[in-house]
Amino acid sequence: MTPGTPRRRAALAVLLFVAVALASFGCFAVNFPAPEMPGRVIEPRRTPGPKQSLRPQRRTPPGRPTATSTSTSCEYPDQNPKLYVPWQPIDSYLRLTAKNTESLGTYIPSDLEDLGSSYSIRSGEPGMLRREAAASFRKMVAAAAADGVTIRLVSGYRSCWTQRVVFQNHVLTMGLEQAQRFSARPGQSEHQLGLAADIGGPSTGYSLTQSFGDTAEGTWLRHNAWNFGFVLSYPNGKEKTTGYAYEPWHWRFIGDWKLAKAFNESGKTLYAWLLEKGN
Repeated sequence: MTPGTPRRRAALAVLLFVAVALASFGCFAVNFPAPEMPGRVIEPRRTPGPKQSLRPQRRTPPGRPTATSTSTSCEYPDQNPKLYVPWQPIDSYLRLTAKNTESLGTYIPSDLEDLGSSYSIRSGEPGMLRREAAASFRKMVAAAAADGVTIRLVSGYRSCWTQRVVFQNHVLTMGLEQAQRFSARPGQSEHQLGLAADIGGPSTGYSLTQSFGDTAEGTWLRHNAWNFGFVLSYPNGKEKTTGYAYEPWHWRFIGDWKLAKAFNESGKTLYAWLLEKGN
């Protein structure tokens, strides 16, 4: 044996022991999670959903029904779930308001004006119209008087709450089916626009009856109201289109005599004509 051999053997033995010990420890090693970085929040991965469009929603095209939700307290339950959404602004003189249009809600015109006792048989809310409609109505009353005809406003503006009472009274007296022929549901009345005028005269004691159309007052209105921007909303024989029975007393202001003349010459109902005017 050469010198130093025992030392080499001892060193090899130590190395062999360490190697065996390390191998044994590896069999029982535990994997510990990596420490989180300070201030870092680890969140679970989320499955990406459909992309959200940032483009504004387009309003429903004219004539296309859409489901709407009406919840204001003055409204009367409506069984019609599909209602049209007019494009004309709510304060436009050409705004369409009918049985199948969305509710006006609690809209109140900002320019209502009391006509006064010389032009209306009632004061307060029913004696009001919007400013321009009121001015034209006064001129029309004066023109009729110059022709020896007396006309007065019987009922003008009605709030949604007033219309609810009117409609409920019709339901109580004649039943729902008949009431819907002569009265609008609250939120769907032209009166709420401040543009509708129920007009009466002494021939019928200022009562709103269909016979008014055959009186001197009704005849005068039929021939002259358009000169002042007023047109008949619910003519005789057009109930299937308008949704309402003949009302010779109900006149709607649409802006000026030029528009009223164009409407009369069209031969259409106001409902159909307004649909063509951006509603």
